[in-house]
Amino acid sequence: MFAMIDNKEHLQRRKLFAQQCSNTSVLKYEPFIRGLADVLVKKIIRDAKANTADLFKWFLFFTADVTGQVSFGKTFDMVEKEEVSTIHLDAAKSV
Repeated sequence: MFAMIDNKEHLQRRKLFAQQCSNTSVLKYEPFIRGLADVLVKKIIRDAKANTADLFKWFLFFTADVTGQVSFGKTFDMVEKEEVSTIHLDAAKSV
């Protein structure tokens, strides 16, 4: 969408995405994101106490779960399960 040259096509594509980015739409995800962030922080603190905190891993899991919820209406449960989802593993293998 960002590299589009045709202004008319860009406008049509932008309209499709605009609704998801509205303030009202974003605010409806706040309770989910806050709840997931609380779980994330607890797990990072737990790992930090054991000197094993991997922030890259945790933020990858968090980002994937939020993206899944916003895009598909279902989280990948990576923060909860503490592992990469099979969907992400399959996608990485196909590249």
